[in-house]
Amino acid sequence: MKKVKRFYFSCVFYLIVFFFSFYTLKYFISDAAEVSFLLATMYFVVLFVRKSEFSFIPHFLHSAAGLFLGFAWVGFTTTVLVNLVSLFLPISQKVRFLGLAFAAILALAAVLNNRMIMSRYFTIRNSKIKQPVRIAQISDLHVTGPKAKMQFEKVMTQVLLENPDVIVISGDLIDVPRVPTAESFDILHQIRTPIIFVTGNHDYYAGADYVQSFLEERGVHVLRGAQKTIKGITFVGVDDPTGKVKLESTINKMKLPATKYKVLVYHQPRKVNYVVSKGFDLMLSGHTHAGQMYPFNYVVRLQFKYVVGFHRIKNMILYINPGTGTWEIPMRIGSKNTIAVFDLKPKNEKKE
Repeated sequence: MKKVKRFYFSCVFYLIVFFFSFYTLKYFISDAAEVSFLLATMYFVVLFVRKSEFSFIPHFLHSAAGLFLGFAWVGFTTTVLVNLVSLFLPISQKVRFLGLAFAAILALAAVLNNRMIMSRYFTIRNSKIKQPVRIAQISDLHVTGPKAKMQFEKVMTQVLLENPDVIVISGDLIDVPRVPTAESFDILHQIRTPIIFVTGNHDYYAGADYVQSFLEERGVHVLRGAQKTIKGITFVGVDDPTGKVKLESTINKMKLPATKYKVLVYHQPRKVNYVVSKGFDLMLSGHTHAGQMYPFNYVVRLQFKYVVGFHRIKNMILYINPGTGTWEIPMRIGSKNTIAVFDLKPKNEKKE
């Protein structure tokens, strides 16, 4: 049954890639259908080839395929906008070429934007907090391929510059097809700051038990239906629903401290009202990537009520990290790779 679903999904995705390419190219070349068929086919051949174990070539092709898919999306959305304008104003072929050039520039800007990581800062005051605690949250790194070690070390070096008391990794640390070796994460041996980790859906695709084993060997607290109190803050972690784990039944089995500040780390921003009802003070999630490629964020909103950022819901704060890395397409439009830094402070502490 899974193979059948995967086949149908692949067919639909193939048609989408073909359509994006064709819709953009048909205004510029007469044989747009043939070219789009070739490009879409090459893209899916790369998806197959990248599963092989040949040196750097599959990863290089995978990166090229991701860039193609990103440009196809940007070209498609730009062409849609041009066609909407053409309903009210005459559009010449020169204007269409300018639109395509704009799409190329925008795609290049999206690639450069993806190379940067920004930090966002939040101050939270609560009477349950007895001493200042700084939490740094990263999410959705999607570490994969031959550059996994360099990618992870770059992120962790920047995280440590924030001088956190606790580091939270809220899922999708690694990814397929080139699942990184355990040695790619050896920098964790040098970090003395407590680290909390929960699984994401892509960690399951790559092997959740494998991720747990190499992280725990390096001192990380992997919370899979468990809790850990650090500096008076209770962190609760629940597996991603991809692992057939239900949030409600997992939390209902736990004995949670009523008087401590409680943080739920859960990869997908779901079941928010239930989490509020269980007395959590802060919920840290990721998964959505803030849409990653504008205006795809509007599509993401069809699936999630809360897509990105800081939300106050009754007595709880929900924060959805837009991701510290990207998935499949090495581009970002309308969002940035983010390290979220939370300064938790006693409510009665004197403000600076």
